[in-house]
Amino acid sequence: MTENRFKIWIFFSILSFWVVSAVGTLMRYKIGFEFPFFYQKYLLHAHSHFAFAGWVTQTLMILMVYSIREYLTNAKLIQYQRIFGANLVVSYGMLVFFTIQGYGLFSITFSTLSILTLLFFTYLFIKDLINNDLVNKHLWFIAALFFNFLSIFGTAKLIHMMATKQIVQDTFLASIYWYLHFQYNGWFFFAFLGLFIYYLEKTYGFQLPKKVFYLLAAACIPTYGLSLLWANLPLWIYCIVAAGAVVQVYAWGVFSKKLVDVKLHIFQNIFEPHKLLLIVALLASTTKFLLQFISIVPEISKLAFGFRPIIIAYLHLALLAMTSMFLLYLCLKNKLLENNHIFRIGVFVVITGVLLNELVLLIQGLASLEYLPLDMLTFTNESLFGISALIFIGIAQLIVSQVQALKSS
Repeated sequence: MTENRFKIWIFFSILSFWVVSAVGTLMRYKIGFEFPFFYQKYLLHAHSHFAFAGWVTQTLMILMVYSIREYLTNAKLIQYQRIFGANLVVSYGMLVFFTIQGYGLFSITFSTLSILTLLFFTYLFIKDLINNDLVNKHLWFIAALFFNFLSIFGTAKLIHMMATKQIVQDTFLASIYWYLHFQYNGWFFFAFLGLFIYYLEKTYGFQLPKKVFYLLAAACIPTYGLSLLWANLPLWIYCIVAAGAVVQVYAWGVFSKKLVDVKLHIFQNIFEPHKLLLIVALLASTTKFLLQFISIVPEISKLAFGFRPIIIAYLHLALLAMTSMFLLYLCLKNKLLENNHIFRIGVFVVITGVLLNELVLLIQGLASLEYLPLDMLTFTNESLFGISALIFIGIAQLIVSQVQALKSS
């Protein structure tokens, strides 16, 4: 598979990112204005499932295969292309049918096919790592795929409850948080960080102490409990959960210090698009770990999980500010995206929208908690719609930039 073929697959990923933004913008419009078509709940399901499968998972699979492409035969690369295509088809199937019927026969079918597609990718990818003696070199990928496998159990439980119409509220919430935790903090985080570290090793000879990986991997499972502190966990379980939160903050601190020590030219000419993307992603990652650490306090955790704007702000911090910015950075540094004038403008627009989105959601959350005057909530829905539209326009500029680059290549 040629470099251009990888670029085309990444182009389709950016298109999917744009579709995710379009659905998010539509949802924001429905909140702030009158729009009779589509159920908001169905749109939410379509938005989240497609964002995870069609944008993040698709891009991670492409980048992971790209990172080991030199070890793969043409026949094997073609096999991976078929997986990319299958995942894209089932992702759009989920988008369509979740929008139409929410959790129904066809949407559940496509969700199941999405899981099977990723399981087949996992089998094939780990097999190739083993056959090429790359397991020790790519432990981050192994952990990412393992945590993605764990997340499936949350999805399976949700599908079972939806199909049987036997929904127990606490189990329902626990299943959602299980899925989200092992997607955001497991699959997404370990995959993009593994890609980032591998790039640093190849480019700068960066060497990260192995203990960082082992500490973060060990902390991933117990920190799921941070999402369940509202359930009044036994003291011994709470202590394990709290220890996990402390361990991951320490490990991220070691990683950050190592990154600062070797400098890597990250903080020179920071207005270059790839450096802006990386700085936003690193700051978002640090914020995420600190928020998880603070949530050790049960009262703070219960307060946060009791207010939807705060949950939405956290999820967008993890998906947009952290994961999506890292993915764009990795695509750019691997030269799978062309860094032309339109692209640079698009990156600046997207980053501005992402930061404004977090700011307004933070204001909305604090005002809901009565830490800020309630009159600060005025026009927040309209503002969030405008910001969503701004991100939509920024991603459209990224697409236009790549169309021009593909035409000229």
